Amino acid sequence: MRNLLIIFLCFYAGISFGGAIEDGEPLADNFDLPLKVMQQLSAGKFGGLRPHKIDDQGWIYSYFISEFLFLGRAKTSIGFRNLFYVNYTRTAPYRPEARNPARGFHYLLFVTDNGRIASFQKTDAFSSEIKMEGSTLIVEGEKIDLQSKEAMSHFERPN
Repeated sequence: MRNLLIIFLCFYAGISFGGAIEDGEPLADNFDLPLKVMQQLSAGKFGGLRPHKIDDQGWIYSYFISEFLFLGRAKTSIGFRNLFYVNYTRTAPYRPEARNPARGFHYLLFVTDNGRIASFQKTDAFSSEIKMEGSTLIVEGEKIDLQSKEAMSHFERPN
């Protein structure tokens, strides 16, 4: 009886693990996925989608990553993608006439299993307004089915 239980547990674990890796790279091979994404962002490969400085009439501003979140992995109409949210905040030098807080930009990143940023999309949503439920991306209450080719056409563009 004990041997049967051991055989069953081995078989059950094999089914569970097999289901987890059938859709792409195993998690053990992707442990450094966030690092790979950050390296691409820091390298400035995507223009404004990087930490940078600007000079605006003598005022120096810096854009820095203030939030970087892994939202989840989803099956999309073009294959599996890992979704990240990145927020860049702009520093604001002291100006007596300034009345607004520092501003920034928010992006959704679509990343392949090997860590390549396949595409990105600017969004007005804050991280608290974005979540994943399976293959559905919810942005400010709007549900986007990532398995729909029409929905993914808004996100997928060559970079």
